Amino acid sequence: MGLLEVFQRVWKTGQSEQFHNHLYQHGRVKQWMDNFVCKLPGGEIVAVYNDITELKKANEALYDSEARFRAIYENAPVLINAFDKNGRCTLWNKQCQKTFGWSQEEINAQDDALTLFYPDPAIRDEVLRSVTSDPDGQFRECYPKTKEGKTLITMWANFRLPDGIVFSLGYDITERKKAETALLESEARFHTLFEHAPDAMFLNDYKGLFVDCNLCAEQLSGCTRDELIGKSFSDFGLLQHNNPTQTMRIMVRARSGKPSGPDEVIMTRPDGERMYLEISSIPVVINDCNLILGMAHDITKRKKAEEALRENKEKFHTITKVALDAIIMLDSTGHIQLWNPAAENIFGYRADKVEGKLLAELIIPERYRDAHYKGLAHFKDTGQGHIMGSTVELTALNSDGMEFPVEMSLSGVKQAGDIHIVGFVRDITERKKGEAKLKGQLNELRRWQEVLVGREGRNIALKAEINELLIKVGQPIRYPSVEEDGDGHG
Repeated sequence: MGLLEVFQRVWKTGQSEQFHNHLYQHGRVKQWMDNFVCKLPGGEIVAVYNDITELKKANEALYDSEARFRAIYENAPVLINAFDKNGRCTLWNKQCQKTFGWSQEEINAQDDALTLFYPDPAIRDEVLRSVTSDPDGQFRECYPKTKEGKTLITMWANFRLPDGIVFSLGYDITERKKAETALLESEARFHTLFEHAPDAMFLNDYKGLFVDCNLCAEQLSGCTRDELIGKSFSDFGLLQHNNPTQTMRIMVRARSGKPSGPDEVIMTRPDGERMYLEISSIPVVINDCNLILGMAHDITKRKKAEEALRENKEKFHTITKVALDAIIMLDSTGHIQLWNPAAENIFGYRADKVEGKLLAELIIPERYRDAHYKGLAHFKDTGQGHIMGSTVELTALNSDGMEFPVEMSLSGVKQAGDIHIVGFVRDITERKKGEAKLKGQLNELRRWQEVLVGREGRNIALKAEINELLIKVGQPIRYPSVEEDGDGHG
């Protein structure tokens, strides 16, 4: 929606309008604007602009933060849930569903969801008060029931997030309360999972010293288990944080019973190889010891791919700057997103003057614009076009309104969720002039060839007539080669 269009409409209708628009730079949104246009009693049109870029960025950051939080709570191997003051379940991670058997939808289908877990009203009221009062982060034993009717022994602690939401973090300690044999079996199963996990896993005490690690951790760090136990990451100089207090923050959060991560860190192995890791940690209790379970996922390949992508982007920008052909990129609505220096030279428009404008209004002759818009709409709907992937010759306009021939190749690319069109355009004016000159020379050559061939034919016919006259008067022929040619073609 163009601002002039809005002005005209407000002028005609007298109705105020509010709309958002955004400004692009290098194919990306640079600035978001909130616009309010109204008509004053005196007939003046007034527009008020409000820069909402920071608000948009804040909303995007909030969305990313919520996505990270959801990824943590959904996949963490601990129980994470939340109930509001009315007893309605607002958070219920996969581990909760696995442990208790109920889905969040099944829980909220009940008039009083907590009755599923605590049939005793007194206990239920006490639990409800604990999740709605000011949380203290202290773990307490609770005895909820599962869908199968089994009573579990669990440890729960309540925490308040910065936005005021109170959530519960818990874990099932039923097996720990059983006989020593069952506990040993449980520990054996945990050890197997821990040892053979596809990601590196570390157990650290609250001082940051290694208590245990799995095979993947040994392979990732380049240190043996015996070398690690009793020491910290700093003893080996393995981790290099962008923020030197990052490790301390992880430890502080763990000590308060809060999970942390994922945090990106750089690890330098003893052999000098640099690796990029994504680390998450959660507090755990093993054999009555408060420990930190850290999980490290190797993202070196991903970071290298991101670096390669960045380098490719830089190469692309370099190529567009030095290319002799015009390189133009449009969004799916036909607005210019990229306009390289060669395009400036060929068409006479500066990049900062054309970006965001409709290509058709600048370089396409008016008689071809309807066809252009139809083709653009077809491409937007289907992702296909009759000249996509081919090279065609067209007529273009420059900034002086002069038409000139160009050669153009088009291709479609997907960027930021939208289909874009990239065109490579070459001014072929000089080539066309050369072709016209060559064509004229060829035509002249053909004309002279026809003249020469005609003259040769007449000479041969004349020689043949002379030979015939000589034969009639009994004289030897003068041009025997003509007779031989005649015999050869008779």
